[in-house]
Parts: sequence; C-alpha cells; structure tokens
Amino acid sequence: LPFAEEEYYGEPRGDVVLFARRMVDAGADLVIGHGPHVVRAMERYRGRLIAYSLGNFATYYGISVAGAKGIAPILVTTLDGEGRFIEGRVVSTVQKRPAGPSIDEGNRALALLRKLSIDDFGEPGLTFFPNGRIVPAGRQPAAEPPGAGNDAPQGEP
Repeated sequence: LPFAEEEYYGEPRGDVVLFARRMVDAGADLVIGHGPHVVRAMERYRGRLIAYSLGNFATYYGISVAGAKGIAPILVTTLDGEGRFIEGRVVSTVQKRPAGPSIDEGNRALALLRKLSIDDFGEPGLTFFPNGRIVPAGRQPAAEPPGAGNDAPQGEP
C-alpha cells in the first residue's frame, strides 16, 4: 500500500490508508476499499476490519486476469453488536477465461492477503489460518465441526 497520496493517469486518488482510518474514526464498522483491480492488504484498526482492496471477482474481458490480477478473495465477516471485528473467512477464487471465477484450491488470495498485510503493516492485528479463517491477533477462531479445516496459524509467506 502506498502510505501517501496516490495518482492514476494524472488524477489524484488520495491517501487510501488515511481515508479508511478516518472512516473508522467517523463510525464505520467495516471498510472495504477498491480501485487498483488487485488484492491489497487488510488490517484491524481500532477493532474494525479494513480490507483495502479485494481485487476483481468477475472480470469477463477488458482487464487482464493474468497472475495476481486473476485472484480474489470472497470475504465473509462477523462483527459484534458494537461493530468490532470478531472473525472472518476468506474463500480464494481464480479467474480463468472463458470459464470465469472458480474456487482456488491453492488459496492464493489468502496467502497474498496475509503477505501484503504483514509487509504493509508489520503487525496488522490479524491472524490468518490456512483454512481461510481470520481472527484478531492473539485469539483463536470459534470451534468448527470436525474435519472442517486446519486451525493452525499459517506459517511465513
């Protein structure tokens, strides 16, 4: 993430980190950004989840889906009654032409989210698990039925 003003084709786009955090400061419980057509980092700020970009989920034609541009997470979140982030789940998808999006068994969007979040924030306040679960740092996810997934934290990217 650029921690500064962004520009695209000479048009000022603003400081996405400052903007997202100000939205939380103003009362937003969840912020989901978009714009660069690729996955960006996530962080927990003041107990709220900020996902800076979830990329492109269903791009038929006109925008490249090669490499990182073709993977995207589906994000499901649970918030408490005060709007604080309790836990989430990422389902990784990949776009293949002409078929469109499908589940990515390699979980590349999850791995990329984790890597970018750590690279950009050092400690994003989140723990990423290999089965797609995301919880506030220091917490364990709620119990799942047996065989539903691996709840060991994901190792280094």
